[in-house]
Amino acid sequence: MPLDLERYQKLLPDAPERLLASGEREQAHRHEIEQRLAALDESSMPKFYEGQRRGLRRAVEAARVLLARATSSTPRSTAAGLVWWVLGKAGGQYRVRST
Repeated sequence: MPLDLERYQKLLPDAPERLLASGEREQAHRHEIEQRLAALDESSMPKFYEGQRRGLRRAVEAARVLLARATSSTPRSTAAGLVWWVLGKAGGQYRVRST
């Protein structure tokens, strides 16, 4: 690197200082952008996660209502079959066994 700077200096006397100053400005700019992004994340991420939690709470409440209705109006065996059917439709990973 020093040999390269010497060659630049032969062509343009203040080239090494200009190159270093350019690198320092770029680094300062990069740090400023990273600080802005970090501040943006700090302000927006709690709102994002609150929305996620709200959606999860609504989904759990809807599941509770559906299960309460299913278990109150049908025999237990049918309610269990309904639960497995719903899980099978939603996730695709559960299979209802026929008895």
